Amino acid sequence: MLFLCIVAHAAYSLIVIFILFGLIERLGFCAVSVSRWFRARECRDEPGPAKALPVPAPSVCVQLPMFNERAVATRSIAAACSLRWPHEAFEVQVLDDSTEPDVVAMVDAAAASWRARGVRCEVIRRAWRGGYKAGALEHGRKQTSAEFLALFDADFVPNDDFLLRTVPSFFGADGEPLEDLALVQGQWAHLNALDSLLTLSQSLSLDDHHSSQMVWRSAMIGFVNFTGTAGVWRAAAIERAGGWRAASLVEDCELSFRVLFAGYRTAFVEVPVPAELPASLAAYKAQQRRWTFGWAQLIRLHGAQLLFSYRCPVLKKVHLCYHMCLSVQWPLWMAWQLAVPWLAWYKLFFFKTDEPGALAPHTRLWWPRAGADSVHSGGPGRGTA
Repeated sequence: MLFLCIVAHAAYSLIVIFILFGLIERLGFCAVSVSRWFRARECRDEPGPAKALPVPAPSVCVQLPMFNERAVATRSIAAACSLRWPHEAFEVQVLDDSTEPDVVAMVDAAAASWRARGVRCEVIRRAWRGGYKAGALEHGRKQTSAEFLALFDADFVPNDDFLLRTVPSFFGADGEPLEDLALVQGQWAHLNALDSLLTLSQSLSLDDHHSSQMVWRSAMIGFVNFTGTAGVWRAAAIERAGGWRAASLVEDCELSFRVLFAGYRTAFVEVPVPAELPASLAAYKAQQRRWTFGWAQLIRLHGAQLLFSYRCPVLKKVHLCYHMCLSVQWPLWMAWQLAVPWLAWYKLFFFKTDEPGALAPHTRLWWPRAGADSVHSGGPGRGTA
């Protein structure tokens, strides 16, 4: 029983730590928001210089990784090709790994229609789908000389001003490049949030993540992980970090940490990009399983490096460890929920009993002291706490 008690209380203590870190992030978001509000008031009173892009404008390549996206392929290509940016510095790569002939034909027709309008829209296919999405992105990256890479999953529909609102973040007010900035992550918005309780709950969770956690992390520790879509990368940062790899199911987050270790920072901007949420429970479960398993792989790949090799202020390192280990809280919650009934039955947590199995509120938070009364126990470890 002592072992069960120790394990359960360790899980409970770690859960409390995760909750405290989450609370810090959300209170920090409130503080950042208030600070921004005061700065915005000052800017209205004394307008400063707007951020200026260099002339000529930096080149941008929009990458659209796809696999049999029958329902959204045409819409995705149209949204990407409609982005506003100087024509001579703009191109679109449709990284199509589709295997269904009718989808292949659909993608080719959509790209051809935009080429006819003067947009450089190239369909890139591979003979072998090695590395899946990461492999496709790496293959496409090596075929462009663009300075910046904008990535969108097929179900995302960016507004036409997305690049105009994100790429300037890579430059200072004088137009000089901020060479240490590797990524500008946009905000997820939702096309089908009100379709069901499932999509509504997902939208609330994602809005909390993008509206509070990412704002605070970007402002305070200079790091947000890439969410796999709706972001703009500095191509040189990806190259320096070793390119895309398929070592984890969350290849976007894995690259984000390698970029961090290479000395870059990443930032979040509140530029919404609408997308569709998983509409069925099966699709949602598959998505969450992939994300959770991928983060577990990420801990195995880079946890030791973050903890022992990466040099940064202590508080930043502590928060980065919390960030990387967020998925650990779910098995902790499960362990705690499974342990509570046993702890209650054996009078080791929260409860005091006069009869075996009878529960009543109690204030003791830990296991009984050695030598405690055990008139009902019939043996050690069963005494009244």
